[in-house]
Amino acid sequence: MEELKQPYERWPAYIVKIEDINSGSYVKVNEEFSPDYVIVGEKKVSRVNIIAIVIDTQSEERFNNLTIDDGTGSIQVRDFGNKYNFARFNIGESIRVIGKPREFNNQIYLVPEIIKPLKDRKWIELRKVELKKQNIIPKPNGEKAYKESSEPKKSAENKESEKRIEKTESNATKHYQEEEIIGDITENKTENKIEKVLNVIKELDTGNGADIEEIIMKSNVLDCEKIITNLIKEGEVFEIKAGKIKVL
Repeated sequence: MEELKQPYERWPAYIVKIEDINSGSYVKVNEEFSPDYVIVGEKKVSRVNIIAIVIDTQSEERFNNLTIDDGTGSIQVRDFGNKYNFARFNIGESIRVIGKPREFNNQIYLVPEIIKPLKDRKWIELRKVELKKQNIIPKPNGEKAYKESSEPKKSAENKESEKRIEKTESNATKHYQEEEIIGDITENKTENKIEKVLNVIKELDTGNGADIEEIIMKSNVLDCEKIITNLIKEGEVFEIKAGKIKVL
């Protein structure tokens, strides 16, 4: 077998408002290993980092829904296969979602990569500060989505308060970065994950192909379904029949 390419790239998770995702233009990319994205200002946003409040939960036949609201708008987070156990989240709870925007029937939703509850609701206020400081996303009419403050010059007391907020924000940013690093370590190197999935397919295939659900369970690899999809696109494996795949 030819040496596998290294097509995977970890795209940045942008801190954006939900309203900007909902109002952005969704672009579907037909190139292998290049993700779909939403145009937000001048950015091509293929991964997002959102802090919001759970306002609704629903169970569908094919997936579970979590509706979240950050004060600017609401969006659905969809869990295909109940990987993230949405039942553990309560309405009114603050959560952090790192995920990818997707579109179906002209509706944009999020597919989660990391989803965690936040015990302190101050994270919501801190995120508002982060978003206000960006001031970079233009609206179609030329106005900025994050407008600069029109307040008069701040007093010494206000400046001191702002410094405290900035310090808190800096600590929070460090916290986010640490969580990202932990996530990277947990996921392991992509190449190793691909090899592990391929080995499991070979191990489970007794002649009639390996069952995809069994591959996912036995490999215990994060994003196993995505890896299988990409392996099929690459021609490394093929679906011999519904739900069964073989290594070429």
